[in-house]
Amino acid sequence: MLAWMWVGLGASPLSASEVQGVVRDGQTAAPLARVQVELLPVQLKTHTGANGRFQFNQLAPGRYSLRAHTVGYRAETVPLELRPDDELELEIFLLPATLAHHEKLDVRTDPFEPVEQESPSELKFEGSEIKNLGSVLADDPLRSLHYAPSVQATDDYNSYFSVRAAAYHRVGIYWDGLLLHAPFHTIVTDEPSGSLAAVQGELAESISLQPGAYPHRYEDRTAAVVDVRSREGSSRSVSAKLNASMSNAGLSLEGPVRGGRPLRCLASFRKSYAQYLIQRTVNDPTLALGFLDTQGQLAWDVPPRHSLRLNWIAGRTDLDRTKAASQLGLNSTMLGAVDLTIVHLRWTSTPNSRSLLQNSLAWMHESHWSRNPERWQLGEGRYREWAYRLNGSWLVGPTQGVEVGWSARRIQDRGWSRRYELPEEGHYVDMDRWTGSAGRYGAYWVHWWAPATGRLRWSTSARWDQHSVNRMNSFVPQTALVVSLTPSMRLRLGWGQYVQFPELRQFYSPAGRATLLPERSIHWIAGLDQMVSARSRLRLDVYQRVDRDLLHRPWLEPRILAGKVFVPPPVAQWTNSVRGYARGFELTYHSRDLNHLAGWISYGFARTQLRDGVTGLRFPSDTDQRHTASLFLNTRLRPTLAWTMRYLYGSGFPIPGFFREEGGRYYLSAQRNQLRLPPYHRLDVRWDKVFVRERWKIALTVEVVNLTHHRNVRWDTIGRYNTRTGAVNLRFNRLFPILPSVGVALEWPAS
Repeated sequence: MLAWMWVGLGASPLSASEVQGVVRDGQTAAPLARVQVELLPVQLKTHTGANGRFQFNQLAPGRYSLRAHTVGYRAETVPLELRPDDELELEIFLLPATLAHHEKLDVRTDPFEPVEQESPSELKFEGSEIKNLGSVLADDPLRSLHYAPSVQATDDYNSYFSVRAAAYHRVGIYWDGLLLHAPFHTIVTDEPSGSLAAVQGELAESISLQPGAYPHRYEDRTAAVVDVRSREGSSRSVSAKLNASMSNAGLSLEGPVRGGRPLRCLASFRKSYAQYLIQRTVNDPTLALGFLDTQGQLAWDVPPRHSLRLNWIAGRTDLDRTKAASQLGLNSTMLGAVDLTIVHLRWTSTPNSRSLLQNSLAWMHESHWSRNPERWQLGEGRYREWAYRLNGSWLVGPTQGVEVGWSARRIQDRGWSRRYELPEEGHYVDMDRWTGSAGRYGAYWVHWWAPATGRLRWSTSARWDQHSVNRMNSFVPQTALVVSLTPSMRLRLGWGQYVQFPELRQFYSPAGRATLLPERSIHWIAGLDQMVSARSRLRLDVYQRVDRDLLHRPWLEPRILAGKVFVPPPVAQWTNSVRGYARGFELTYHSRDLNHLAGWISYGFARTQLRDGVTGLRFPSDTDQRHTASLFLNTRLRPTLAWTMRYLYGSGFPIPGFFREEGGRYYLSAQRNQLRLPPYHRLDVRWDKVFVRERWKIALTVEVVNLTHHRNVRWDTIGRYNTRTGAVNLRFNRLFPILPSVGVALEWPAS
């Protein structure tokens, strides 16, 4: 986006000239304080005040450059030519560092404007929030969601998270409208590992979390949706950014191709060496994984009707634990790799000002393999998907609109895993084996109505889906209502039904069957937003989610049954045997004050209750964390220095399984999920310092993770258990200790 400038000329009683003006945020037009404004080449400097204004007096006629910059924003340089007695009034817009320059500047006045107007409970992250919440250790935009009031996440090594006590596999990750299958750097193994989002934070423009009652343009998930929007390359000039931290290094390039503005390119390359950091800090060879990936976009615009976008993600994740081979068991993973490729092509057409059509074609490929300390095969797999989507939207009138869409997905999945019983390669047991393909088809309809008064917005949507394996058809509705009770208070209501079909592995595995049903959920949401000021709000959400036909393996875990130790069978079957509910509320105070302290403080309470229809047992879900609290604060102390603090508390997830504690020892139990992990506490602090020169900019970041050195742990696995006494060995992993880190980024030209 181009910095916009309004210039007024007038007579001056002095012979010298004068330059004054205001610096504003490029997204909301709010005045920016503590911005350094320089007049070159005379090296005059000043800072903007609370109203965003600056002024230079007694200037001789001639040519100048005026540069405005502050931490967290792209620098802007405006050429000037002063004549005698000129008085120039400038209005300069600065864009957040995560956005690119374009020819058009879209300014919005609502700092909490949602990405999805039809979603009654959306929380959006953008700009510096994504960067500051993602941490220096991991360039991972999804980790910013760990601090959202609806999210429960207390594993330092994993990007995975639960939403309102629903497991991660029930959350849909969308990347520019495409539902991703497994967009993470991780290793496929039964042992605990780490994960990092394959979507790079450097290329994310915004992230929207919709934790319930979302519209049916989103498919095949029953708990929540995460909508990641990519930013585009700059249309003004070619630029590059080189960044490095203690865990990874990367290079980003963007700009028009051969000076032609219709074709723009943005590409980023990233290499991790986090495995060396982890081995030296937590001494856990399980997490010795690294990755190499690239992400980018080619954008081609043919004004005013058409645009074409080609996005890609490609990467490889490796696990190498050869240095710890002597400590590994026969069925532990010593070597492993995962390859990921995603290509997404979108063509958008606007036949007129009231309609939009979009065609989308995507291809996804995932493959993995693993080896034990003897280098024998433990498992491998391959997933492929072709996806096509056609959707269109129309403004029916000034107060209502309609959107319809259709999608088709062709999926192939195959793989196997085995376990060795004796220290000989031929003596093993197949734990799982699957191969198959399927077609997934769906269509949706969305209608919204907003009277001209602006006090009401009502929307409704419906979706039809079909799966070729179980030959089931589903039809689910959704509706949402937003009412402005007063100019500063809004009431949000939402209700919807959702379905999620089993994975092909669950259909075709010996533990599954082709007649498995889709999981289902029903959402109720009521929310209240009270604007405290122009840039801060108090938000309350109350929700209930009813789940049924959840997939479960009732006889997978050892337990006490009829007074004796129950040993699970070799193959425990998948069934649609679990139903239950999740209830809770979330309270958040959120400020997006650009000149003072910004951030939020939130508290969430959640309670779940599930019932297994096969065993008759009732238990909380594996992700039932009753209390969650988060604090995020950010402020610019000076034009070149910013400070951030993050704090996260979780009361503890259940230890999944049938366990009880007695006298400091663990035993098998007849009840499930009765023990819990200890509470999780983590306080991080961060300082960002920038140095701006005429042709380049350096950003230095210093961060301390877990400043209080709190001992947090995560669940590992169940060890051996005594079939006579029921005594069992439970294993846990320690998470990050106090951990300082440093990051540096060099950008040129300075922008």
